[in-house]
Amino acid sequence: MKFAWVYCSLLVIFVFQGCADLNRGEGGSDGASDASYRRRTREFEAKKAVKEAVTDFERASYGIFSASSYSLYYPGLDFEVGKLVAEKYGVKHIKGTSDAIVSDAHRNFNLAAFYFASEYNRQKVKLLKSSGKL
Repeated sequence: MKFAWVYCSLLVIFVFQGCADLNRGEGGSDGASDASYRRRTREFEAKKAVKEAVTDFERASYGIFSASSYSLYYPGLDFEVGKLVAEKYGVKHIKGTSDAIVSDAHRNFNLAAFYFASEYNRQKVKLLKSSGKL
């Protein structure tokens, strides 16, 4: 107990340093992680969401994409519609999406993934409704 104040002081310093690093985009993200986020961002930017949704629908793959923030959500869709489609046909979660952004590369990945999933999900719901499956 004699040195408890030392441990508490060190803990406070590490917490503040970690927060400062996060604000600079350094904490929780190393070069390898950022490289992975940049690669995955390029992959999402290269995809054609509407075309992929149509192709999947034609193959009887009716699921949609979900992403994470404070809670699970379905980009581009009202939560209740997304939940209905997910329960009926399944959901593909985009790993790495979060509202706890750790770097510029992570933020760009989240934006690219969100844009792709929004376009894909809206097209998939449109196809489901027009075919009478929803």
